Amino acid sequence: MRLSRLIAVRTYNLFLRGQNPLLVGTASGWLRNLDNYVLNKQGIFAFMEKKKRKDYPVKPRTCSICDTVYTPPHHNRKIAPYCTRSCALEAIRSRRKRLFLPCVQCGQITECSGKVGLLRARMGRPYCSKECMDEFLRPTRSLGLVAFNRQYASARMKASNPMSNPEAKAKMVASMKGRTFLSRGGNGQPTKPQIMLAQALGWDMETVIETASVKGQFASLPHCYKVDVGHPGLKLAVEVDGQTHKLKKWKFLDRRKTEVLNSLGWRVIRFWNEEVLSDVDKCAQLVLSAAAIIERGGHL
Repeated sequence: MRLSRLIAVRTYNLFLRGQNPLLVGTASGWLRNLDNYVLNKQGIFAFMEKKKRKDYPVKPRTCSICDTVYTPPHHNRKIAPYCTRSCALEAIRSRRKRLFLPCVQCGQITECSGKVGLLRARMGRPYCSKECMDEFLRPTRSLGLVAFNRQYASARMKASNPMSNPEAKAKMVASMKGRTFLSRGGNGQPTKPQIMLAQALGWDMETVIETASVKGQFASLPHCYKVDVGHPGLKLAVEVDGQTHKLKKWKFLDRRKTEVLNSLGWRVIRFWNEEVLSDVDKCAQLVLSAAAIIERGGHL
């Protein structure tokens, strides 16, 4: 393609100078020059092809890291003289900037290199291990979390809080008005020990006892009390308490509930969940014995 283009350009130039390319002699004309050009191009191509075939032997070289004599894979002398990839990585590591500083937590001399290590060195906080870093940052992490929550989470929580709505707040205040913590408390689902004891006795669960008749004797009374298991005819109540009733607050509330029920003429027997689960028949027998005493007109 290049040869045909060269002939076309040469012929056009001869026409421009008023010469006939067919009358130009080969001895002094452009055809002889064209032959020489073709021969020269062929020689260059042959030399390049010979070099591409790697006919010349590759000279051995010495690794600059481990001093091992090796044969390079090609003639490129600009490539770094390393025999293996590990030697090349070792050379890269040797050229890195390294600082030796004491750890801010334990004081041990540690090497700071690489992007992260040098950044910590500039900040004045080099660490010898991840444990030292966690120990050093533990006091400040909580402060950063508090600042983050104060800036972002606080507004989100306030917006999601129903008490920020004036209507919801007014409704809540109206429902809790005049009630103290003495009269508050939810009615949870019946527990397994409660169900077992009620089935063993054959009594009802969640017996409702109204407190209207003694409201003047106690402050902040609820409208009614519920007992776990009760017999309204005998006025005998059975309470099955869990671990939360060992807390100081619930001890006070349970004692107050017992006093209110006693003033209403009820007698209260209390069991722990563990007692009912371990021997429900024994607990039921104690309750039935107390019921028999009440039926005979005795006192517990």
